[in-house]
Amino acid sequence: MGLSSPSLGTAPQDIERASRTSRLTAAVRLYASSTAALAIGLIAHTLGLILVARALGPAQFGVLALVTSVGNIGLALSGLGGSEVLRRLVARDRSIYPRALGHALILLVPSSLALSVLLAAGLAWWVPLGGGYGVDFGVHLLLVASNIALFAWLGLVEQILLAFDANGHANAVNIASGLARALAAVLACLVFKVDSVATWAVWHFGFYLVTAIAAAAAVWRFGRPTLGLLPGEVVKGGTLSLTNLLMVLRQNADVLALSLVASPATIGAYSVARRVIGTASVLSASFDRIIYSRLARAGHEGVAAVARLAKRYAVISGLLCLAATAVVIAGAGLVPWIFGATYEAAVPMLRALSGLLVLTGLHYLAFDALNASDQHKPRLMAEIVTSALGLGLLAGAAVVGSLTGIILATYAATALVVVALWGTLFRLDGLERRQRADAAK
Repeated sequence: MGLSSPSLGTAPQDIERASRTSRLTAAVRLYASSTAALAIGLIAHTLGLILVARALGPAQFGVLALVTSVGNIGLALSGLGGSEVLRRLVARDRSIYPRALGHALILLVPSSLALSVLLAAGLAWWVPLGGGYGVDFGVHLLLVASNIALFAWLGLVEQILLAFDANGHANAVNIASGLARALAAVLACLVFKVDSVATWAVWHFGFYLVTAIAAAAAVWRFGRPTLGLLPGEVVKGGTLSLTNLLMVLRQNADVLALSLVASPATIGAYSVARRVIGTASVLSASFDRIIYSRLARAGHEGVAAVARLAKRYAVISGLLCLAATAVVIAGAGLVPWIFGATYEAAVPMLRALSGLLVLTGLHYLAFDALNASDQHKPRLMAEIVTSALGLGLLAGAAVVGSLTGIILATYAATALVVVALWGTLFRLDGLERRQRADAAK
């Protein structure tokens, strides 16, 4: 008998209790490592953001925030959902990886390049930087290509690593990305005294390019792609991409709406508050990151199995988000000290936006649960309806021209989609249970 075997006198319930404790310990360790990695990456990323915000000032940083918001909209369409397809399928069957990777790359490369050029052309006209159309186009292209093409590739690399349960390597990609941005910000802002969006664009593109090359090396060992589209997955990925577009529109519509009624300095302060909220979401993001493969595997059994897990995970996610909200409210007063006295206006904005953390965590969990159970079309319909309503609210707030109205509309838009997605999940769960009960009769 091995040293690790239980003694003959050990009761079955004691063995089961020890097994549950062991699984809980392993889960806590996995979450802690994932959170730590995301936190390190985000902290480094935030340090870089602080340096850039201080160097550019609220007005130039407001311009950068507006360009970033437009880039985020393009990012939602880049790849047409190919990375989620890869994560979902490879988590179930690793032998499909070469085909899933080829599928993802065929969708990612052309779409991201085309979107980068088109959006840069539009931004050069909409947000002139003073260098003439040709120069402004080049600057915007560097920024947009970084935020779309290169960032989408980094996202695909992370999905590959997580699909193979290579959590440590996925963590390393996150950390390396954050550290590279921080290093670029230190060199650009402290050494070379960058003070404009145009000069920062070169550094921004450079650090993303180096990180993207390093990320490619991290997944090279898994094998080369087999180019070709997977039957049926283009439509599923397309629905996900459209949903991501609606999600990003909701998340960035407040900045775009604010740009119509406020000065660049106000946009800069608001964007700082928004970025801090994004950083604080690491707690729920880390949790979603490690549970999606489990949701995808449960999806083989149907919606009911996924819904059971989602309900259990919702409690944990809610508690994590509440903790993050409390920390944000308590620490909001540090913003002027960290970002500079010119960002004093961001303090009340940050406190007002802090409650979005809970809603966002619940949104992402329901979104992942529906994807994992292959319920893409019902999820898409719920997103389309609520996004149309939410964007209408934000448009109305922009017409009124009130910052308070824009913040309230942002809450309403996010709450609408949370209710719709969870309602869709519960409806499909109930429908499946009734069908199984009828079949058993």
